[in-house]
Order: sequence, then C-alpha cells, then structure tokens
Amino acid sequence: MLRKVRLTLLLPYRNYFYSARSQIVLVLFLIFLLLPYIYYNYNRKTKNIYTNSSNYRNLSIRLDSSTSKDFYYQQQQTKQPLHQLKTIDDYHLSLNERQSVIKSGFNSLLSDRLPLNRSLPDVRHSSCKTKTYLSKLPSVSIVIVYHNELKSVMLRSLYSLIERTPDYLLHEIILVDDYSDSSFDIENYLANDLMRKVKVFHLKDRQGLIKARLNGARLAQAKVLVFLDAHIEANENWLPPLLEPLKKNHETCTTPIIDIIKYDSFEYQASTASRGGFNWHFNYVQLPLLAEELERMPEPHNNPVMNGGLFAIRREYFWHLNGYDEGLEIWGGEQFELSFKIWLCGGRLLEVPCSRVAHLYKAPNYRVKYTDRKDDFISKNYKRVAEVWLDEYKDYLYEHIPKLTGIYAGNLTSLKLKRKNLNCKNFKWFLETIAPDLLKIYPPITPIDFAEGAIQSLALPNLCLDAGKTSERQQLTEALQTCSPDLKYPYASQRWHLSFRRDLRHRGLCLEVQKWSVNAPVWLWPCHHQQGNQFWFYDEQSKMIIQAQQQRCLEVNTKLFEVVVNYCNVSKPSMQWNFGYVNHTAMQTFFNDI
Repeated sequence: MLRKVRLTLLLPYRNYFYSARSQIVLVLFLIFLLLPYIYYNYNRKTKNIYTNSSNYRNLSIRLDSSTSKDFYYQQQQTKQPLHQLKTIDDYHLSLNERQSVIKSGFNSLLSDRLPLNRSLPDVRHSSCKTKTYLSKLPSVSIVIVYHNELKSVMLRSLYSLIERTPDYLLHEIILVDDYSDSSFDIENYLANDLMRKVKVFHLKDRQGLIKARLNGARLAQAKVLVFLDAHIEANENWLPPLLEPLKKNHETCTTPIIDIIKYDSFEYQASTASRGGFNWHFNYVQLPLLAEELERMPEPHNNPVMNGGLFAIRREYFWHLNGYDEGLEIWGGEQFELSFKIWLCGGRLLEVPCSRVAHLYKAPNYRVKYTDRKDDFISKNYKRVAEVWLDEYKDYLYEHIPKLTGIYAGNLTSLKLKRKNLNCKNFKWFLETIAPDLLKIYPPITPIDFAEGAIQSLALPNLCLDAGKTSERQQLTEALQTCSPDLKYPYASQRWHLSFRRDLRHRGLCLEVQKWSVNAPVWLWPCHHQQGNQFWFYDEQSKMIIQAQQQRCLEVNTKLFEVVVNYCNVSKPSMQWNFGYVNHTAMQTFFNDI
C-alpha cells in the first residue's frame, strides 16, 4: 500500500525526467558528484603529499628570506599517509627531484613540501607502548652539529624533538654551526616560543664533526648529553628509555634503534635491534643479538660499538673519559674510540629497543664531502684508535689496511697514560666478553672459500653467470654471458665466491632473493653476513645452487635467458650449474656450526 502511494505521488513528474532540461540537470548533478574525486586525483598527481596528526598544530613558516617568498607548511590529510607509501614508484620522481638527489643526496624538493611536524608510524615493540619509567629522570642537553644542512630537514629534526620530548626533561638544544655559509640563517626560523630552548653557536672556522661536538659538549649545562645528527626524526617517547639506564648506573651510555628515512621518498622504515661491531677494514658492521638478548627483548642489551653519533651519556662521565680523543680530526673512527673506552674502562654501552630515532640516509652512490683537505685524516684517526686500544689485535688491522703502518698518528702519550690511570682492561677481554661472536663472523684471517670461479649453466654450457651489467642493489641484468675460456680463473665479471659465510659473492656484493614468487628475481646486494636471503649452498651431486632459507634453486630461463629462483627440481637441467673450482674438503664441513 505504501509503495502504491509513493508511485502515485511520482507520476505527475514522470514526463519531467525525460525532458531535455532534466537531462542537463542530471549531467550537472553527476559533474558535481565527480568534482571531489577529480580534485583528489589532481592533488595526487601534483604530489602534494602530506601527513596528518590531530595533536599537532599547523605551521606557517617562512623559509627563504633571500627571495622574499613565503613557503608554507600546512598539515593536510590524505587517504595515503606518507609513512605508508611503500616504494619510490609511488612518487615517479621528476627530473628536478632526481637532480636534487644528485646534488644533496636526498629528495630535497620533497622535503620542502612535507610538514615540519609530520606524524610517524609507531614502530616500537608492543610492550614498549605500555612500559613505565622512573618518574625522576635527569634533564638533557641535546647537541647537534650542522653544516649547510637543508633548512626543512633541520627544522623537521627540531620540531620532532620538541614535540616528542617531555618539556621537563629537555633543558636545551645546542646547535653548533660548523662554519656554514653566511646565507644559512637558521636563527630566523627559531624566533618563536616553541624554539625557546634552542641555542645556536657559530664556529669561526670549519672544525669537523668531532671537534664541533666537543665544543657543544663544553657549552652544555644539563646532567646528560644527548648527541644527535641534524637530519633525524625522533619517534614516540624516545627519551625516557635512554635515560633510565643512566639513572640506575652513572657509567652507562645508551643508544636508540636507528630507523631509516629513505632518501628518495622520505618513507619511515623501521630497523631491527642489533649489536654494533667492526670488520678489519674498520667499517662499522651489525652483529645479531645473542640468544639470551633475543629472549629478553625489548629490554636494553649490550652494544659492543655504537653506530656513529646518536647516543646519551652523563656529562660528568663523558668528561671523566676525556670525551672524544682531541687528536681525532673531522670525522671517522670516533665511535670506535669512545665505544672501546667505555667498555674497557669500566662502563657499559647499551642499545635500548624502546627508543627509536630515524636517520635520513643519503643515496648509496652519493659521496659526502666533509672538508677540502687533501690529507688522509681518516686513516690517521684509525691509527690513533688502533695504537691506543687494540693492543696486539692492531696487527690484524694493519694487515688489512697496510697504509696505516706508514701513517704518523701523532703524540699518544697522554692517551696511553689515561688508559693506565683508569685501569682499563685489554682488548682481548672485549673480544671474549662483550663481542664473543665478532672473530667468528669477521675473522682476521679470512677462511678459504667453499667454491670459486665461474658459474656455468649446464643447460646452456656456453653461458656463465656474469655481473658485468648489474649495478649494486639492482636485479641481475643480462646475467648470462659467454663463458670465460678458463672457468677456474675467469674474467673478473664472472668470478664468484661461495664464501665461508655461506653467501655467493662478487666483489663484495652478494646474490640475494627478496621475494619468493614463481620466477623470483635475483638481486646483487651489499653482503649483510646474516645468511637468511643470502644463504646459498652448492650441492655437488645434483649440481644445484640452493637458496637454503626457502629451499629454492637458482635457475636459468632458457627462453628469456634470465636467471631466476624457483622450487628445486633435480630433473630440470635448467637448475644445474658447474663451479669453476670446488674445495671438496671444505664442502664436507659446510653445515658445521650452523
């Protein structure tokens, strides 16, 4: 009955719906409905990519006084927050953006379009989000050294620290200007109440990171020093977890987990807990957590070596250790010197998984220019650290870096006397107690390879695996080339090593599988020494090269002449390979100690 009434009421208007005028109205109505969709997609194409956080204030900040143009950073809400964008393909970098990456090492144009106080994903361990800390913690002086830093990057660092640090714990932020260009007028952007705790000190000449940090530490007034870089973003509740261990034990230094801000997309990428170490070229490396440390996650764990310059330490204790070695210059080796000094002289260095600070890393092929000096100051720094702290193990370092033997390290008398007065332990104790796995993972004398030479396809015997046309961090490209006449000593582009770490490497890069689909591509990636997706085994009987993590095998696609990974099948000739040389004795021990 009700339906009949409704139809009766509509009958007088039936003809209207079919009139020409009604069609025009209908079209206009549909256009009105589509306008929001068109506007949204237009904004996406013009790359107005922002994030939204309801508890942050909108910012309107003048960034370029030299051109009298105002650049406004307004928070806008989108359906796809920045930290959820997964790959650079979401951005389709323009020519100008690519040029900005070449010039500065990261996408500076995108940085200038992002809000200074953007929201970040809370990537902490679930138990960190409910963990409580001591109510009375010491206040901090944050020391940040900068030199011609991009203003939007540096201001974003400051805003993240101020917004995510309890006010009662933040005594001051000390910005040490390491002789930036005169046009870099950061003070113009600090003249507001939010920045009242920020102090800027200008050095009269370029001193480098190490000495500039020491200058900042001398100016600090709080009980705790926190050293950070000028291109970071602090995450939720980052500071209390770093301070509590310092409150309980004054001879402690703490480091956060250092997450990644990707240079091209500014995507926030979570890192995993790890322990720092070094190899015998004095490169910083990551060591896996020990079994007992994994069981106690996310509690603080021993960290043999800090990763560069993000750490907290009591000011009194820092100077008790004489801070950084005053003889170290510009940059390089300072994290080793301070880490060894802390451990050997009675202190402890901890990584705190509940504290997370993200670091903006430069493009992999970008080379940072720290100074115009031509001398090898980094090698001098390494020599000073080795002579003072490594004891007899310094000889292994000199074997791997022979030029260090001919470098004058300067006067080390006062440093060695300080070590003696502090009753510091020997370096053997450090290797046996604090980093017991370092010599196994990075042995000073490299063990022999399980296999080496060319890798020949038995399905296509005239073709061998070749890395000559594949760049670092890229999929294997045109990876099958005519084999070298000598498979044991092949062309350089065809020389592979199945190393003692069970990875398949070529000139320091390793074959890696990043997804496990059918015909999964193979990448040439920096070796991480953690096995996993770089763990390969050569089965001499079946002639298969097996990716041991997922039991997949290296295969040649005989139609497309591509190298892929698929489920192993012993009956497929396309999965059979011949190594130029196999150490049969070593292969019998391949799975020992795994």
